[in-house]
Amino acid sequence: KTACPANANSPALSSLSSQCSCNDGFYADGGGCPVCPANSYCSGQVKHDCPANSASPEQSSSESACQCNAGYEPSGGGCAACAEGFYKASSGSASCQTCGANEYTLSGASTACESCPAHSTAPPGSTAVGACVCDPGYYSQGFECLACPAGSYCSGGTKTACPANANSPALSSLSSQCSCNDGFYADGGGCPVCPANSYCSGQVKHDCPANSASPEQSSSESACQCNAGYEPSGGGCAACAEGFYKASSGSASCQTCGANEYTLSGASTACESCPAHSTAPPGSTAVGACVCDPGYYSQGFECLACPAGSYC
Repeated sequence: KTACPANANSPALSSLSSQCSCNDGFYADGGGCPVCPANSYCSGQVKHDCPANSASPEQSSSESACQCNAGYEPSGGGCAACAEGFYKASSGSASCQTCGANEYTLSGASTACESCPAHSTAPPGSTAVGACVCDPGYYSQGFECLACPAGSYCSGGTKTACPANANSPALSSLSSQCSCNDGFYADGGGCPVCPANSYCSGQVKHDCPANSASPEQSSSESACQCNAGYEPSGGGCAACAEGFYKASSGSASCQTCGANEYTLSGASTACESCPAHSTAPPGSTAVGACVCDPGYYSQGFECLACPAGSYC
C-alpha cells in the first residue's frame, strides 16, 4: 500500500498511482500537488489564471473565487474598468457606483471620487474638475473658488467688475448688487457724476431747492447752499426781504442794510448808498428813505446845497 501524494486522493480499491488526483485548490505538477497560488483557481488538477483585473486568494478552486479588483466590475465573464464618473472602492462582485453630487473622477477605473473645490457644485457622475462650477458669489482661479471681492459680482465662476463709480458688497452674485456711489446716480447701467446744482444719494439724482446751488458730485441736500440774495427758510431758500442783503452763497442769513443804505428790491446781494449829504435808518427799503441833511434840499436823487436867501 502506497499513500497518494500530499493534497491528493484516490477512490477505494485503487491500484495505480495515476488514480491519485490532486484535490480542488491544488494542481498536478511533476508528481506533486502544490497549493493553487493567489490570482488563480485550480480544479481537475489544472491551474487556471483569473481573468484580467481580478484576483483570488491562495487555494481557490473555482473561477467564482476570482473577484474583480477595485475600480473594475463584472462584465461579459471578465472585469471591465469603471467608466468615468463611476467608482468602485474595493474588490468584489459589486458593480461600479455613480459619483455623488459635487464629486468627479480623474479617469476610468477609479477607486474613489474626488471632491469639488470648496464653494462649488457639480451634478452626480461628473467626469472632470471642470464640471465643478463655483457657487454664486465666488469665482474660479486655478482649481479654487475664491470669494467675490467688494466692487465686483461673481456668477458661473466668472468675476465681473461693477461699473465705474459703483460698488457692491463682498460675495455679490448679481449685477443688480452694484450700486452707484454717493455723488453719482444710476443712468442706463452706468453711474455718471452728479451734476452741479443737484445731489445724488441712493443712486438717485435730486435737484437742489429753488434759488440754491451745489458743486458737481454732491451727495447730500446739505451741499445745496442758498444763492447770494437768498437765505435758508423752511427747507428751501427765501429771498432776502427789502432792506436786507446777502453778498454770497451759503447757509448764512440775510443781513440788515446799515445806516444810510437801502435796497432797490428783495433778494438783494448788496445795499445801495444814500446820496451824498443824506441819511437813512438801518434797513431802509428805498432811496426815498434817504433824507437830505439840514442845509441841503432834494432834487431828483441828489441833495443840493441850500442857496443864499433860502433855508433848507
